[in-house]
This record gives sequence, structure tokens and C-alpha cells, in this order.
Amino acid sequence: MKRLALIIVVFCGAIATYAQPSNVVSAWRYMKSNPPELDKAKEMIEPAILHEKTKTWSKTWYYRGLIYQAIGTDKKMKATEPNALRIAYDSYKESLRIEPKSDYADDISMQTKVLMLLFFNTALEQFNAKDFDGALKNFANVLDIDPNDTVAVLNAAISATRANNSVLTKEYYSKLIKMKYNDPKVYNSFANIYLQDKDTENYYNVVKQGRALFPSDKDLQTKELFYLISTNKTSQAIDGLNVALQKDPKNPTMLFALASIYDKMSYENGKKGDTVEFNKNFAKAEENYKKAIESKSDYFEANFNLGAMYFNLAAEMINKANDIDASKVKEYNLAKEKYDIKLKQAQPYLEKALEIQPKDDATLSSLRQLYAHLNMTDKSNEMKKRMDANK
Repeated sequence: MKRLALIIVVFCGAIATYAQPSNVVSAWRYMKSNPPELDKAKEMIEPAILHEKTKTWSKTWYYRGLIYQAIGTDKKMKATEPNALRIAYDSYKESLRIEPKSDYADDISMQTKVLMLLFFNTALEQFNAKDFDGALKNFANVLDIDPNDTVAVLNAAISATRANNSVLTKEYYSKLIKMKYNDPKVYNSFANIYLQDKDTENYYNVVKQGRALFPSDKDLQTKELFYLISTNKTSQAIDGLNVALQKDPKNPTMLFALASIYDKMSYENGKKGDTVEFNKNFAKAEENYKKAIESKSDYFEANFNLGAMYFNLAAEMINKANDIDASKVKEYNLAKEKYDIKLKQAQPYLEKALEIQPKDDATLSSLRQLYAHLNMTDKSNEMKKRMDANK
């Protein structure tokens, strides 16, 4: 009886050993049946990739790749295994790792190209459905197969941006730049990421690289000027704006930027009491604000800033007039005439600004004071009412 028991144990072990090769064959048959029985094929192949004997067969992993690729494209089955296409790809890789020049190598190469297209289409579907994490994952799968697919890198960068994945966004945009992707939008988008991070150094590095490749791109040009202005590189900013305006002399944004620089410089000159430089820079600011308004009449900022420039100058003149001794009536009246002129210069620009943005508190407040100084009481009261209505 003992000998018989031993024979039975040995025989059972032989059945278990034989079962795994049988599983591989059965999995293949289920997959090739008409219609394919993919659930049974999957059930058969999974134990085979764990068994000591069949897990070392390139055929086992090749069949597994085909089975999961079929699952990933089957409307019903792919819902049960959302990661099927990736499993298929990993299975093909394992088959080639075991036997790089197997009888299945050529077909694996072809099937991998099909998988790349499937990954890409899946990623696009996910992106359109606003599943940006899923899209990012599948564009990454495309790039596992072909790291130099520039379209996939670009889409991965956009998906990473939408998914708020800052690390991968920068990684993919950096890769595009290394690949010298021929589109200035890439440099503009990448620069915007660093701008959001308030990383001015990397922001400017990206802009500089973009400007070197696309010197006529207006967005990159604007970004460079923004950097120069925000970092107080005034003379470089002025030179850059003048160069830009030679090519596009009626660009309202560029004219406004140039006017703003001179406006700021005149303000600093005034604080230092440098009258000569103040007058020079004030005149240049005035000239360029007017040009910006001529180019774009509904430019709120240009209208408001020019009106504010005149108004602020009038305010200083009013303060000085108020310091005149009460006995010096003629001197005071002469001073009043001068500041009234400046107030009247400010008036049409501030009124235009209010027309463009009727609820802007800064404009309402400036006009309220302006009307009061010009003894236009009704209008001053109207500004106050509109300010109170905004609260």
C-alpha cells in the first residue's frame, strides 16, 4: 500500500507539471476560437506565467500579450481589465527578454506598433473626456514604445499641465525643447509654467531659447520685455520695445508698456526733485500713452494712466498752491489757473476710462475729486453715488 501511495503522489505531481504546458495550449485555443473566449483564455494563461517551467517560455508571454491585447480592444472585456493594453505590452517585452530572436519576435514588433496606436487613441479619448491623468498615463505608454514621438511628448506635456502635474509638465516640455520642437507655442507654454511658479530665472531661460529660434514671435517678444520690465532692467526694456515698435509701430500693448516705463521713471524723477529728467520722461510717457489710445481707443489702462498722470501732477500743484499765503491772492489765482489746466487735461481720459469700465472705483474716485476742484458739484456728487452703489 505504501508503494502504491508513493506512485499516486508521483503521478499527481506529473499531472501538475503537465498541466501548465496544457494551460498555454488551452489559452491559445480559447483565444482563437470563434468567437474568442477571452475570459477563459485569461484564466488559462495566468497560472502559466507563474509556473517554474512555463514562465520561462517566450511563447507563454507572447500568447499572454495577444490575449490581453484582444481584451483591451473588446468592448465588454476591457471594462473588466482597464490596464489590459499595458499588460499586453509588458508581456511582449518579457517574451523578447527571454528569447530576443524567437519565432514570435517579428509579430511582437508588429503588434507593438498596433499597441502604440491603441495607447495614443485611448489617450485622446481620455483627454476629450477630461480624464487628464488617464491621458497622461497612456501618452507615457506611447513614449515607452517610441521615446522620440514628438506628437506624444507634446500631448503628454499638455495633459500633465491639465492634470496639474508640475513635475511631469516640466519634464515633457524640457524634452520637447531638447528635441528642438519647431513651434514657438511650446516655449510660450513652458515659460508660463515657470511664471506661475514665480521662477523668473527659468522663465527667462526658456524665453531666451525661444527667442533665439523664433525671433519674430510676438508672444515670446512680449514675455522677454515683461521680464526686463519686472526685473527693473529699464534700459534693456526700452531698447527692446523700440526695436519691436519699429516692426509694429501701432502695437497698443508695446506702446503702453513703453509709456508705463517712462511714467514710472518720471515719478522717480519727481521724488528726487530732478525737474529736467521729470519733464523729459513725463513727455515721453504722455506721447506713448496717446499713441496707444490712437491705436486702440477703448484701451482702459492707457486712458486711465494718462488721465492719472495729469491728475497726479495737478494734485501736486494744488498742494503747492494751498501753501501760498492767503494774502497773495494773485499768486494763488495764477497757480489755480495752472492746475485747472492739468485737471482739464486729465478729464477726457478719465471719463473715457469710466465709459470703458463704468464701475472702476479708482476712476470714480479720481473723477469725484477732479469735478470737485473744478466746481462741478453735481458731477462730483454723481461719482460719489456710483461709488456707494458699488459697495
